[in-house]
Amino acid sequence: VLDARLAQGGDAASPWALDAANRLAIAQRRGGDETAAETTYRSALQACSDRRDREKAPRALEAAFNLARLLGRRLDLAIAAGAAPEPDALAEVETLHRRALAGRIALLGPASEPAVRSQLAVANHLHRRARKPGEAEAHYWSALNGAASLWGCAHPRTIIAAAGLAAALQDLGREAEAEEV
Repeated sequence: VLDARLAQGGDAASPWALDAANRLAIAQRRGGDETAAETTYRSALQACSDRRDREKAPRALEAAFNLARLLGRRLDLAIAAGAAPEPDALAEVETLHRRALAGRIALLGPASEPAVRSQLAVANHLHRRARKPGEAEAHYWSALNGAASLWGCAHPRTIIAAAGLAAALQDLGREAEAEEV
């Protein structure tokens, strides 16, 4: 039933169906079936191409974010095994993360928890996978400031953003700034 509703798109892809698709894909991923999870996320995104629908948009953005995380983990495994990441795969993950970030900022504001999570995800992707510490720096700063504001300086997400920013600054040869972070 869910697949049929998503396949119809438009009004048939109700917020309920998009929520169910996100939950199903998470369960599939946790159950070890990443291929099925990827298919489910892609179906949800395809069904909700109308970003103007304020009721569906947050759910589509969550699907984009989760799909980017899933594909990013695959890239991480390939990189850890010594393989060079595929440029198309890098670009797709970046596009999905940026879509989620832009939409979350537009719908929820830059200081919202989902927007801060997306800032950190974009920063980590640009720095660790795409090897673009210069581009990652601004996203790390935004994530760090947002996380500190939302959760305080001792929260794990704040510490992760600070550590990522420090690493990016070190990669840019800015050791003194990195130590201050």
